[in-house]
Amino acid sequence: MGGGKRHSSATSTSGKKSRPSPSPPFTAEDLMPVLSLLASAVFLSLRFLSDTDLLLLPSQTLSLESSLFSASFSLSRLLSLLPSSSLQSLKTLTLEPSPSSSSSSSSWFLRFLSSSSSHGFDPRWIEVFRMSKPSFYLLLQHLSPSLLSDPSSGPSDHKLGTALFRLAHATPFHSVARRFGLPSPTAACRVFYQVCKAVTDQLGHLFKLSSDLQRVVQGFTWMSLPNCCGVLGFARFSIEGELKGGSMASPDSPLRGS
Repeated sequence: MGGGKRHSSATSTSGKKSRPSPSPPFTAEDLMPVLSLLASAVFLSLRFLSDTDLLLLPSQTLSLESSLFSASFSLSRLLSLLPSSSLQSLKTLTLEPSPSSSSSSSSWFLRFLSSSSSHGFDPRWIEVFRMSKPSFYLLLQHLSPSLLSDPSSGPSDHKLGTALFRLAHATPFHSVARRFGLPSPTAACRVFYQVCKAVTDQLGHLFKLSSDLQRVVQGFTWMSLPNCCGVLGFARFSIEGELKGGSMASPDSPLRGS
């Protein structure tokens, strides 16, 4: 029996697997080849975005810009943890405009205007501002009296373009400032609200409420739209409910409509 115990103990000991020794941590020299490739990829992508910003759709440039900004920021944070002596071969990563590109004399908007056709229909205006070129300048003509009250904030067409571009694409102010040659996101924000005020001052009289407003509001209330006094547009959408006699009955309202 004693021999059996010794045999069992020996078997148990020999059956245990030895733990592998931990791998040595990566050094800066080990990471440099990969980081160099990542830095080059981001740098070339930024160059591509800069060279093709007039060819891509606004939605494409904004999406690409957002992704590159995040990648550039993350990579810059990682590089800041490494010794400065090992970073001499890497390019500086940034999405901030250079001093020359931040001025209105070389902004994206001016390059867009110079490349736009002076004759005929240019579909890029619809893509960029959600309106045609004639509509843009007609609106500018109506708003100019208010926009010219503060010439220090830039030309009137830049101001209107700033506001329309933000409204059309929900563009962050830092991206708007870069495209329209404004010095900072704060300046872009001021211009945006200046245009909104100009619309109210110059075009507010065109919006007239019905004299029988209470009757209109009550009519919309019966359609399950309380406190509504008008409609700007319409769209098709699906409704979940029971179909009875060819009519849709809403589960939370006695109103029925075909």
